[in-house]
Amino acid sequence: MRDLFRIWKDVMFDPVAFYKSLPKYSFRKSNEFYLKVSAVMILAMVIFMAIFIGIILFIVASSGTGIEGVSDDMFPLIWLGILVGLFVLSPILLLLQWGYLYVGAAIMHLFVLLFGGKKGYKETVTTVAYSSAPAPLSLIPLVGYAAGVYSIVLVIMGLRERQKMSTGQSVAAVLIPVFVYMFFIGLVYFIWIFSTLY
Repeated sequence: MRDLFRIWKDVMFDPVAFYKSLPKYSFRKSNEFYLKVSAVMILAMVIFMAIFIGIILFIVASSGTGIEGVSDDMFPLIWLGILVGLFVLSPILLLLQWGYLYVGAAIMHLFVLLFGGKKGYKETVTTVAYSSAPAPLSLIPLVGYAAGVYSIVLVIMGLRERQKMSTGQSVAAVLIPVFVYMFFIGLVYFIWIFSTLY
């Protein structure tokens, strides 16, 4: 855990020096870091959801209105069942998150190659994996957006150092797929809204 925090601190507060000092073959360690950070984030989400659902169930039980067909004595069992379900789903969510790392890095690597990246796909995966360092901070209200933006900044810095790209090339390789993704999501949303109106 101490090693995880040390790496996290280096990525967060001195990313350029961190990316420059990475050994050539740090692919496995970057995956381990990504999985650990993702596990911390998923665990925090499970705890938050368990507390939130517990509060809701407590309010419903205390209000006297209850839920039709459910006795007040059942609420602790319902909460326990939801908690167990969340913990059972956690490893599945972690695997999905790991898969997302590879898919996202693969799409980004196409743009890395397009804009002059000189290293292989593994370097892009490594960069994206370490840039997940701010992810746990995204659970904090008002900090989430800043954490997301900083993750993008870390990817840009990492690709510049690991793929031997200029800053402009790195910015283009990162931001163009982000904008394409946002445009696609916006288009799907617009089509959905339009289809509900007519």
